[in-house]
Amino acid sequence: MQTIYSFFSSIIAISFVLVSLLKSASQAAPIDSLRVTVTEGTNMAADLSPDKKSIAIDLQGTIWVLPASGGTAHPITDPLGDCRQPSWSPDGKQIAFHAFWDGRYHIWAVSKEGGKPKQLTTGIYDDREPHWSPDGKQLVFASDRGGNYDIWQLTLADGKLTQLTQNPGNDFSPTFSPDGKQIAFVSDRTDAPGMYVLSVGQPEKLVSSSKGKLVGPSWQPDGSHLFYNVLNNSQSGLEMVTVTDSKAQMLTEVSEDVFPFRASWFSADEYLYTSSGSIKRRKVGSSTAQIILFRR
Repeated sequence: MQTIYSFFSSIIAISFVLVSLLKSASQAAPIDSLRVTVTEGTNMAADLSPDKKSIAIDLQGTIWVLPASGGTAHPITDPLGDCRQPSWSPDGKQIAFHAFWDGRYHIWAVSKEGGKPKQLTTGIYDDREPHWSPDGKQLVFASDRGGNYDIWQLTLADGKLTQLTQNPGNDFSPTFSPDGKQIAFVSDRTDAPGMYVLSVGQPEKLVSSSKGKLVGPSWQPDGSHLFYNVLNNSQSGLEMVTVTDSKAQMLTEVSEDVFPFRASWFSADEYLYTSSGSIKRRKVGSSTAQIILFRR
C-alpha cells in the first residue's frame, strides 16, 4: 500500500511541476502581435475624391479611404500587394493604383468600398502611376513595355494599349489636363530633362526645366498652372509653373518635406498634398496649411 501511495504521490508531484513550468513559459512568452494606432505616414500619396468628401491614401502598402475632413482610415486592399498611388475615377466609384501582387507592378482598380480588385494590365513589364481621363474612358500610366519608361494609355472599354511617348529617356508621372486634351509628364531625357505637356497631333512641349528632380504633376482646375514636387540640393518642395510662359514659383518652405506625388484639388485655388508625415490642405498664395488628421 505504501508503494502504491508513493507512486501516486510522485505522479502528482511531477504533474504539479509540469503545470508550473507551462504557466511560467506562458507568462514569459513574447507577444506575437501588437496593435498600433498610426497617425502619420512616410512617402504617402493622397488623392481627393471627385465629390470632395473622401481621401484615398497609400500607407504601408495598402490603399485606405478616410473622410476629407479627417478621421479613421479604412483599408480597401489587403497588405500584401505593395499598393501605391491611388487615383479616383471621375464618377467616384473606383480607385486605380499600381500593385505588385503578381510579381510585377501592374495597374489595378478597386471599388471605393473595397472588395476584389480588378487587374487592368498584365505582362512581364512594370506599369505604374495611373491617372484617369476626365471622361473615365482611359487611364494613362508609365511603363517599360517599350524598353524604357514611356507614357502609355489604356482604353478601358476594350483594353487597347497605346504608346504615347517614345524618347530614349524615361518618361513618367503622367496626368490628364482638366479638359482631357493634354497630358503632363516628367522626363529624364539627357538633352532636356523636365516637365512636358503632350497634346494630340502636336510636338511635346517642355514647360519646366528645373534643375531639380521633378515628379508628380497636377493641373490646376482651370488648366493654367501645373503643380509638382521638386527635389533639389536644399529641399523637397511643391512648385508651380505657368503652362503658357514657364514661369515657376516655389510654394513651400525649405523646412517642409513635401512627398513626391500629385496634388489634388478642393477648389480652383485650394489643394491637397502630403508632406512631413501629414495630409495637408492649403490655398494658393497662403504660407500655412491645415493638417487633415487621420488614424488607422
